[in-house]
Amino acid sequence: MTSFVTSEQHDPTTWQVLPDGLCTADALQEDCMTINRAIASWVSDISFEERERATNEIFDALEAGGATTMREIVGSAESFQQVLRAITSMDENTRDIVLKLVQDAISSSVDAVRKSALKAIDNTRRLLRGEG
Repeated sequence: MTSFVTSEQHDPTTWQVLPDGLCTADALQEDCMTINRAIASWVSDISFEERERATNEIFDALEAGGATTMREIVGSAESFQQVLRAITSMDENTRDIVLKLVQDAISSSVDAVRKSALKAIDNTRRLLRGEG
């Protein structure tokens, strides 16, 4: 299972390489689609200048923790606290966007865990009945 926190699709050191090139996914992961929808909704409602300002504030906040990956941000209490402090000083609209994106990502991760657990339970039941 991949989640917002552990998704490393932008880290080329985690990509699978085949003899004829990179291994590609059949589709985006559900958590990525959730974030894409939230961002698309956000950008459709604001001007280019507002998008630019908000994007800069978001990356400034992420940079405040000194981490370079999401795993490093959430894996370090100190880094996470610095990012949260930076988020609280953001423009109110930008802060609302960030909080909505985080909320959507958490919801997506919870849904993915639930689906994975239900699938594991179903597989275990089938194995116990001798069906698999």
